[in-house]
Amino acid sequence: MRLPDRIWVDVEVAARAVHDAESAVALEQWPRAWITAHAAMNIAGRSLLPRWSGSWIEERRLDMERTRLRALEALAATGVGLGGTELSTAKRAARTLIDTDPYRESGHRFMMQALALEGNTADALLVFERLRTRLRDDLGIAPSEETLRLQSKLLQAPGLSG
Repeated sequence: MRLPDRIWVDVEVAARAVHDAESAVALEQWPRAWITAHAAMNIAGRSLLPRWSGSWIEERRLDMERTRLRALEALAATGVGLGGTELSTAKRAARTLIDTDPYRESGHRFMMQALALEGNTADALLVFERLRTRLRDDLGIAPSEETLRLQSKLLQAPGLSG
């Protein structure tokens, strides 16, 4: 099947948008990341052909869910990068990541960063402790090096030492 050039395919638009958002995050181009992450998340958050069933559509739905999670990560990173009033966006995106995939450490790290930037370092450390306990109890593993580095940085924050 050959489609006209001006056809808008939401799956393809979401994939391009999340890639652009991730690129913008890597370059710390926060306004661009904010726009493209929202676009990817809004598209990928919709039901894909809800009246259809079969393994072919389930695979595509899983791809869209992965795109949505990547968009949430980009949005959380952007909220942390922008700071200020966008910290609430970072926390909402991080909370959705944690609720959707509790073993995905990035959601916990973004929540920790946003809370710390708000001055709630103790709450950020509680997020770490809940993650550490879950990983230990459920999987018998420790958090990643990246997560441990963030926890260490938070522990060294002014006002936390004796």
